[in-house]
Amino acid sequence: MQVRHGDLLIESVDKKYLKRKLTQLKTKVVMEGEATGHKRLIKGNATLYDDLQDNKIIEVLDAHTSIVHDEHDEIKLPKGVYKVTVQEEYDPYARTRQYIED
Repeated sequence: MQVRHGDLLIESVDKKYLKRKLTQLKTKVVMEGEATGHKRLIKGNATLYDDLQDNKIIEVLDAHTSIVHDEHDEIKLPKGVYKVTVQEEYDPYARTRQYIED
């Protein structure tokens, strides 16, 4: 499964991903918007991790879990493990990268 939620890419990954060096976070805030300050929150039973490579990992523990945000539709996540990446855009002429702001 792969979905976009504003400037985030959410993709399912193998459970083996949880064996990597991860830091468990004590929050349900997946990401805060840079432009508006709105937050993407986990609603339901899930654990959030930081993989120390600018990604967040969500371990969804039951089928009634979703990502919510004031300006986007709610996304339901089936039980599993997901990697959350902030989208970047690349300018081949200037050879620069920048995060997409939401």
